[in-house]
Amino acid sequence: MPERPSGTVTFLFTDVEGSTSLLARLEASDYAALLAAHTAILRASWTAREGVEIDTQGDSFFVAFASARDAVAAAREAQAELATGPIRVRMGIHTGEPLLTGAGYAGMDVHRAARIAAAGHGGQVLLSQATRDLIDDDDVVDLGAHRLKDLLKPERIYQLGSQQFPSLKSLNRSNLPEAAHPLVGRLIEQGELAALIRQGRLVTITGAGGTGKTRLALELAGELAEEFTDGVCFVSLASVTDPGLVVPVMSQALGLLEADQADGRDALVVLDNFEHLSVAAAGVADFLSHSPGPTLLVTSRAPLHLSMEVEYPLDPLPQAAAVELFLDRARGLQRDAEPSAIVEEICRRLDGLPLALELAAARLKLLDPSSLLARLDSRLPLLTHGPTDVPERQRTLEATIAWSYDLLAAEAKDVFSRLSVFVGTFDLDAAESVVVADLEALTTLVDASLIKSRGDSRFLMLETIREFARNRLSHDDARNLAERHAAHYVELAERAAQHLTGPDAADWLARLQSDHGNLRAALDWCVLESPELVPRLTIALWRFWLTRGYYGEGQTSIERALRLSPTSAEHPELLYQLGAIVISRGDTARGRDVFGEALQRFRDEGIRRGEARSLSALGHVATDAGEWQEAILLYEESASLCREIGDRLGLGGVLGDLATVHLRSGAPDRTLPFAMESLEIQREFGNRQGEALALATAGYAQLARGDLSGAQRILIESTGIAHQLGYLHGLMFSLNGLAAVAVANGDASRAAELFDGAEALRVSIGIEHDLDGMLVAEARASVATEPSGDEAVDLDRIVALALAP
Repeated sequence: MPERPSGTVTFLFTDVEGSTSLLARLEASDYAALLAAHTAILRASWTAREGVEIDTQGDSFFVAFASARDAVAAAREAQAELATGPIRVRMGIHTGEPLLTGAGYAGMDVHRAARIAAAGHGGQVLLSQATRDLIDDDDVVDLGAHRLKDLLKPERIYQLGSQQFPSLKSLNRSNLPEAAHPLVGRLIEQGELAALIRQGRLVTITGAGGTGKTRLALELAGELAEEFTDGVCFVSLASVTDPGLVVPVMSQALGLLEADQADGRDALVVLDNFEHLSVAAAGVADFLSHSPGPTLLVTSRAPLHLSMEVEYPLDPLPQAAAVELFLDRARGLQRDAEPSAIVEEICRRLDGLPLALELAAARLKLLDPSSLLARLDSRLPLLTHGPTDVPERQRTLEATIAWSYDLLAAEAKDVFSRLSVFVGTFDLDAAESVVVADLEALTTLVDASLIKSRGDSRFLMLETIREFARNRLSHDDARNLAERHAAHYVELAERAAQHLTGPDAADWLARLQSDHGNLRAALDWCVLESPELVPRLTIALWRFWLTRGYYGEGQTSIERALRLSPTSAEHPELLYQLGAIVISRGDTARGRDVFGEALQRFRDEGIRRGEARSLSALGHVATDAGEWQEAILLYEESASLCREIGDRLGLGGVLGDLATVHLRSGAPDRTLPFAMESLEIQREFGNRQGEALALATAGYAQLARGDLSGAQRILIESTGIAHQLGYLHGLMFSLNGLAAVAVANGDASRAAELFDGAEALRVSIGIEHDLDGMLVAEARASVATEPSGDEAVDLDRIVALALAP
């Protein structure tokens, strides 16, 4: 292949016009012969002019030339050869200075050349201004400035030769407003919406104010312009207050496309900001039923509720796209703006709302990113002063939300304000109990895009919208709602705690996870307003924190509860829970002290079950310290007490502990009987967490005995259960065991990935050091692993690797 030109390069794009219809008229063999002849003519023309063929797709070609004159001459000669045949080729030529990489040419010059070619007709050669300036040719016609899709500024286009052709397929046939910036992060949405528009006649993009509905609709309309014979038109309804004017305004816009009447027009009409004209929906339905031509793309904060309508809810940007958008706008003010943890947190706090991101980026004129982030606790006063050439409601985030709020009836406004008591997501039960909101009111707010239905009977109010809603509550209303909110979540946590060692633990853990933000808010309120509830809620949440790896949060909360109620009846239980978390984090010295104090308090108060649990916990401490005989004695005393008081589930846990101490002391044959008896009891009670731990211990024992297939089978089962529960410590334990099996099987690469995953889990849940024993330590030392950072752990990927054969 000839060397690709660099520096100033001229690109030629060619494409056969009407190839599908031509193929339909001809036999396949005849069409193939014509296409081959066309290809030969084209290749001969640019080969003679030292053009380099870069790419070909179907009947299209992309060619690069070192000389603009050579590119134009090749195009002229090829068109002359093709003029008498049935195949008609459109061509576009543009000159620029693209970046040449190992993968090919990059940059807007390639894109611009392709768009110029796409605007032409068969037999036509189009030139950009840059190419026209480099050739000495009088046989060129100025076609004027044209707006091309995806290009922000109009492009002046010239035609080679004076032959007459239809108007270019450009956006000049539309009245679409010019975009100030490229669209960021909506490629998937564009593709999905384009498919919906091709299939139907009424598509409505819905979403909260500031999600970028209008910008996406404009981009989409430009993208689809070539597919509509009569072009596209944009109708802004922001200033229309009379619903009776919607259809006349739309018909007038279609008239601008030189249509005698609407019904015969193959056009795409963008109806922007429909939400305040909902009663006009019936007129739109009537218009569509009597006018078979136009297709409507509507933007609205609420759907039109028409049978022919396809609603497309638009979510805020995902985190990566939000950062990209923020930095794109920020670089207009600070050219050196770069991604950082602070920028990522700004974008997260702004819910990925494009309008909020743009308004925040504008503040970088005065504030550095750290100062901007510090001021985001109160978002709405900060996010003001948008561009003056947009509607007033889009100049501040508060005005944008107020536009939707003002359209609500009084009762819906009241419910909306009260819903601000929730943090993160909330379910229907909570809305009914705390806010006294029925399903109809929630549906109204979902339709208004002020809350979002997640499809699992849970709802979400974005934090930016929540702040607006909260500001509409009186002080007394806010206080009363917070009290009702706390009472609801205390009851939920205590109800869930009864199920966390049973067969439906995974469901209850998932429910608590979904309400994690609300539970935190309830606990914070109790600390300030109702300290007597703090021990109750803390005790109820302990196993959730422990299972899901929220060690730091759990330890801080339990220590706070102990300070607030040093003499309460719950004190020994709080001590026990604190000890369980600190030894899970690897702090055995403090764990010994705390469990010792808990044991004494339980004994003083005659709480024998607590005594048995504390003895077992002290056995954990002794095991972690390598004091094997001391640990065995403590476990045996605990097991005896469990049998005496009839605590069979507690006995199952202690038997698992005895299995662990024998495993770690180097006696795997003694491990298995205890592990299997523990497993039997855990399954009897449906305690999935205990089952996962007993299985993992048995798997380690099989590994130590050299039964690799048995160890892998058992550890895979343990991994699956731990992952289902979100039991991160147990998952780490099982992953390390499977990694050790991989080492023994000679698969160092698999072992390294599993070890890296387990280590990342250890760091993420705040365990100070690994306590999986010498078996794992020796295996880990034999393979190369990467140091773990603080990045989020992709549990699904790690588990998929662990479970793979």
